[in-house]
Amino acid sequence: MLGIILLYFIGKTFYDLIGKYKNDKTTQWVYAIIAVISYYAGTFLGGVILGLGEVYGLWQISHLNDLVVGFIALPFGILTVVIFYQILKRNLAKKKETQDSDLIDEEFTI
Repeated sequence: MLGIILLYFIGKTFYDLIGKYKNDKTTQWVYAIIAVISYYAGTFLGGVILGLGEVYGLWQISHLNDLVVGFIALPFGILTVVIFYQILKRNLAKKKETQDSDLIDEEFTI
């Protein structure tokens, strides 16, 4: 249940971010879905890192409950989403800046 709520807030955050810069509902939904996929990719990567640590003897997680391992992999997914959010926000802001400066230049050249 908590996982569904987390996915909702991840999707909503990206939906609102794209809505601020673009007015296309399809694009908003696509980025919300990509954000959820990036969360799952991050948790998968965290699981692979934990598994490799188990194989090479860095730590012992095989005796832990699956829920505990899921909570250990959770920060990897959240970190992936935060990095994706910051990169996307920076790129959208740059694109909007260049579009605004092009509009200003067009007004003065006419």
